[in-house]
Amino acid sequence: YKLVSDKSTAGFAFYIPPTFKAEIAIGIVLATAEDGTSVTVTEATSRGVSVKEYYESRLDELRVLFDEVSEITPLTECDFSNTQSSVYAEYSYKDGDTEYRVYQVIAVSGGSVLNQKGFVLTYTARADLYESHMDELNKMMEKITF
Repeated sequence: YKLVSDKSTAGFAFYIPPTFKAEIAIGIVLATAEDGTSVTVTEATSRGVSVKEYYESRLDELRVLFDEVSEITPLTECDFSNTQSSVYAEYSYKDGDTEYRVYQVIAVSGGSVLNQKGFVLTYTARADLYESHMDELNKMMEKITF
Protein backbone atom coordinates (compact mmCIF):
# COMPACT_ATOMS: atom_id res chain seq x y z
CA TYR A 1 0.00 0.00 0.00
CA LYS A 2 1.34 3.41 -0.93
CA LEU A 3 0.55 6.81 0.49
CA VAL A 4 -1.25 8.91 -2.13
CA SER A 5 -2.37 11.87 -0.01
CA ASP A 6 -1.17 13.33 3.24
CA LYS A 7 -3.00 15.11 6.01
CA SER A 8 -1.46 18.49 5.30
CA THR A 9 -2.73 18.76 1.71
CA ALA A 10 -5.92 16.70 1.63
CA GLY A 11 -6.88 16.63 5.31
CA PHE A 12 -6.35 12.86 5.44
CA ALA A 13 -3.59 10.32 4.86
CA PHE A 14 -4.81 7.72 2.37
CA TYR A 15 -3.07 4.57 1.19
CA ILE A 16 -4.03 2.50 -1.85
CA PRO A 17 -3.03 -0.99 -2.98
CA PRO A 18 -0.67 -1.33 -5.94
CA THR A 19 -3.53 -2.62 -8.11
CA PHE A 20 -5.26 0.79 -7.91
CA LYS A 21 -4.25 3.98 -9.71
CA ALA A 22 -4.73 7.33 -7.97
CA GLU A 23 -5.98 10.62 -9.32
CA ILE A 24 -5.54 13.45 -6.87
CA ALA A 25 -7.05 16.92 -6.73
CA ILE A 26 -7.16 19.33 -3.82
CA GLY A 27 -9.21 17.68 -1.08
CA ILE A 28 -10.16 14.58 -3.06
CA VAL A 29 -8.54 11.29 -3.97
CA LEU A 30 -9.95 8.91 -6.57
CA ALA A 31 -8.38 5.45 -6.73
CA THR A 32 -9.44 3.18 -9.58
CA ALA A 33 -8.76 -0.49 -10.31
CA GLU A 34 -8.40 -1.86 -13.85
CA ASP A 35 -11.93 -3.26 -13.74
CA GLY A 36 -13.40 0.20 -13.04
CA THR A 37 -13.95 -0.29 -9.32
CA SER A 38 -13.29 2.97 -7.51
CA VAL A 39 -12.74 4.42 -4.06
CA THR A 40 -13.00 8.14 -3.43
CA VAL A 41 -12.25 10.08 -0.30
CA THR A 42 -13.23 13.71 -0.08
CA GLU A 43 -14.01 16.40 2.41
CA ALA A 44 -17.77 16.90 2.68
CA THR A 45 -18.75 20.14 1.00
CA SER A 46 -22.26 20.46 2.40
CA ARG A 47 -22.46 22.69 5.46
CA GLY A 48 -25.31 23.05 7.90
CA VAL A 49 -26.93 19.71 7.02
CA SER A 50 -27.08 16.55 9.08
CA VAL A 51 -25.39 13.35 7.97
CA LYS A 52 -28.82 11.86 7.27
CA GLU A 53 -29.79 14.85 5.10
CA TYR A 54 -26.47 14.62 3.23
CA TYR A 55 -26.97 10.91 2.58
CA GLU A 56 -30.60 11.30 1.47
CA SER A 57 -29.63 14.12 -0.92
CA ARG A 58 -26.98 11.80 -2.41
CA LEU A 59 -29.65 9.15 -3.08
CA ASP A 60 -32.00 11.78 -4.52
CA GLU A 61 -29.25 12.95 -6.92
CA LEU A 62 -28.64 9.36 -8.04
CA ARG A 63 -32.37 8.82 -8.66
CA VAL A 64 -32.30 11.68 -11.17
CA LEU A 65 -29.42 10.10 -13.11
CA PHE A 66 -29.85 6.35 -12.70
CA ASP A 67 -32.52 3.67 -12.49
CA GLU A 68 -33.48 1.44 -9.60
CA VAL A 69 -31.65 3.21 -6.78
CA SER A 70 -32.23 1.08 -3.70
CA GLU A 71 -30.89 1.01 -0.19
CA ILE A 72 -29.29 -2.25 0.93
CA THR A 73 -28.04 -1.23 4.39
CA PRO A 74 -29.46 1.97 5.90
CA LEU A 75 -27.21 4.42 7.78
CA THR A 76 -25.52 2.45 10.54
CA GLU A 77 -23.01 3.65 13.13
CA CYS A 78 -19.48 2.32 12.70
CA ASP A 79 -15.90 2.86 13.83
CA PHE A 80 -13.85 4.50 11.12
CA SER A 81 -10.21 5.37 11.66
CA ASN A 82 -9.66 8.15 14.18
CA THR A 83 -12.89 10.02 13.49
CA GLN A 84 -15.21 11.26 16.23
CA SER A 85 -18.30 9.68 14.72
CA SER A 86 -19.08 7.81 11.55
CA VAL A 87 -21.85 5.95 9.77
CA TYR A 88 -21.94 3.74 6.71
CA ALA A 89 -24.59 2.69 4.23
CA GLU A 90 -24.80 0.40 1.23
CA TYR A 91 -26.97 0.98 -1.80
CA SER A 92 -27.23 0.00 -5.44
CA TYR A 93 -28.27 1.58 -8.72
CA LYS A 94 -28.52 0.62 -12.38
CA ASP A 95 -26.90 2.37 -15.31
CA GLY A 96 -28.56 0.79 -18.32
CA ASP A 97 -28.19 -2.97 -17.86
CA THR A 98 -25.29 -2.68 -15.42
CA GLU A 99 -25.94 -2.78 -11.69
CA TYR A 100 -23.53 -1.03 -9.30
CA ARG A 101 -23.17 -1.41 -5.56
CA VAL A 102 -21.89 1.33 -3.30
CA TYR A 103 -20.44 1.27 0.21
CA GLN A 104 -20.26 4.76 1.66
CA VAL A 105 -18.86 6.02 4.97
CA ILE A 106 -19.64 9.52 6.22
CA ALA A 107 -17.44 10.65 9.11
CA VAL A 108 -16.81 13.69 11.29
CA SER A 109 -13.29 14.45 12.46
CA GLY A 110 -11.79 17.19 14.62
CA GLY A 111 -11.88 18.17 18.26
CA SER A 112 -14.00 21.24 18.84
CA VAL A 113 -17.11 22.26 16.94
CA LEU A 114 -15.09 25.00 15.24
CA ASN A 115 -12.52 22.68 13.66
CA GLN A 116 -14.74 19.71 12.80
CA LYS A 117 -14.74 18.50 9.21
CA GLY A 118 -16.82 15.93 7.44
CA PHE A 119 -15.31 13.30 5.16
CA VAL A 120 -16.93 10.86 2.76
CA LEU A 121 -15.40 7.60 1.56
CA THR A 122 -17.26 5.97 -1.33
CA TYR A 123 -16.52 2.53 -2.76
CA THR A 124 -18.30 1.80 -6.06
CA ALA A 125 -18.14 -1.43 -8.05
CA ARG A 126 -20.21 -3.38 -10.52
CA ALA A 127 -22.44 -5.68 -8.49
CA ASP A 128 -20.63 -8.77 -9.80
CA LEU A 129 -17.25 -7.33 -8.70
CA TYR A 130 -18.37 -5.81 -5.39
CA GLU A 131 -17.02 -8.54 -3.11
CA SER A 132 -13.76 -8.99 -5.05
CA HIS A 133 -12.16 -5.79 -3.70
CA MET A 134 -13.57 -5.84 -0.15
CA ASP A 135 -10.29 -7.02 1.42
CA GLU A 136 -8.45 -4.15 -0.26
CA LEU A 137 -11.16 -1.69 0.79
CA ASN A 138 -10.95 -2.86 4.40
CA LYS A 139 -7.17 -2.37 4.39
CA MET A 140 -7.55 1.12 2.89
CA MET A 141 -10.07 1.96 5.60
CA GLU A 142 -7.77 0.60 8.33
CA LYS A 143 -4.84 2.71 7.14
CA ILE A 144 -6.59 6.03 6.56
CA THR A 145 -6.11 8.79 9.16
CA PHE A 146 -7.76 12.16 9.50
